[in-house]
Amino acid sequence: MNKVWHWCAAGMLGLCASVASLAQPSFRQPPGPGQASVAQAWDAKTLASRKEYLQHLWSQHYGPHADQVLASSKALHAATTAYCRKPGSRGAAQEAWRKVLAPWTRLMTVDGGPMRERYALRLLDSRHPVPELIRKAMQQERDGAKVIDKVGPASKGLGALEWMLFAPESALEGVPLCPYLQSTSGEWLREITELHPLIKAQAVQRRHAEAVVLEYEEFVNQWQSGLNKLWVGGIERPLKVLESKPPFSPWPRPYSDGAAAERELRWQTLRDLALLPNKLSIEQQLRHAANPAAATAWRTQVLRCDQALKQGQEPKALLAAAACLNQLGQLLNTQVAPALKVTMGFSDGDGS
Repeated sequence: MNKVWHWCAAGMLGLCASVASLAQPSFRQPPGPGQASVAQAWDAKTLASRKEYLQHLWSQHYGPHADQVLASSKALHAATTAYCRKPGSRGAAQEAWRKVLAPWTRLMTVDGGPMRERYALRLLDSRHPVPELIRKAMQQERDGAKVIDKVGPASKGLGALEWMLFAPESALEGVPLCPYLQSTSGEWLREITELHPLIKAQAVQRRHAEAVVLEYEEFVNQWQSGLNKLWVGGIERPLKVLESKPPFSPWPRPYSDGAAAERELRWQTLRDLALLPNKLSIEQQLRHAANPAAATAWRTQVLRCDQALKQGQEPKALLAAAACLNQLGQLLNTQVAPALKVTMGFSDGDGS
């Protein structure tokens, strides 16, 4: 019964959400023949400013994090290889995994462009790996079947690597670890290697007016999606599952005890993209749009949530922080987006 419970709950927490988020809906499409341009709502000065903003966003935010993800992923693959040659080096492989998680979380908290478009990449980070499925894949790999291209998101990628590197070694008994560990870390590195130049190219990409509007609106909507993933998937939903006393941890990154660290990284990214002095912030954009009232309300609420998230890891404190983050999302929809002349309504992977 526990196995069935674990499988179903893992699906509720992450597996089903991961699969559902593979669809690529869009709340706004480029206009067809005879339709009005979506860029007409913005004057030339605003278009020029936001075009420059997007180039800086890719060169100064996404680009450096992508560099760090690539470098740390190479180190992780080397560390898993060394671990398979010398089993006593598990600690070094665990540390290498943690060094991938930090820049990866910063990169993907507000995911757009190639990070959101690449189907394969979106399969590679279930925050709720399912051990039974990973063990099954390990068994098949041992028997000579190359299964890495056939298994689902709950048994591959960063989540599977977490379980293989952090689960008690007794959980790995009976199935050879290294063939599937090497396949998994190799697939991860290949995908990151292919993603890296796509991200770097965004900083120098030429954008026409329609593309500027669509990409800027995607960024604001994906910021809200990142916020929802923090307070729903990272706080509210796990606490709700804990009420039923499940035989597993409902928190993201359960085997590395990484839920609190990931929560901090996600919030740090959202906060950095929300407030001055960061010139890439939403606050800067509000002040550029000559709306000091919205900018002040935005700054006040972000700082309120920043304090709420520093009040500890007890359920009461976390639920208070989640409520604050929910209010921040409402403010984004009701005051900030209208001030920026941005259409809301699309949050990919909302709350997963």
